[in-house]
Amino acid sequence: MDIRIINLEQGLPFVAQAIDRLHVAIQNMKSNGEKHAVIIHGYGKMTHGGGKIKEATRKELKEMLSYREISKVAFGEKFSIFDSFGSSLCGKYSNLRQYATGRNIGIVVIELN
Repeated sequence: MDIRIINLEQGLPFVAQAIDRLHVAIQNMKSNGEKHAVIIHGYGKMTHGGGKIKEATRKELKEMLSYREISKVAFGEKFSIFDSFGSSLCGKYSNLRQYATGRNIGIVVIELN
């Protein structure tokens, strides 16, 4: 089984479009009974004015977590096969291991309620 991949940077959207895409994808996941996803927001190049989608996505996910719209957020720089969350998910989803390096600042892994 593969984990859902939500690529927010595909097509180079504006920040508002990327956040809308995030909300639609999460609603679709809930409708389909899916529980986990990898969100690709990109790492952003702060020296070139980038990173806006990354910042907005992480802020939005933190708010969703505080309102209990989602149950878990694992930022890519901490998501690894060596932590319990990463290890359990990598055993479940065949396409997830490539993201579980503990160094991928361009992604977030989420778990829905």
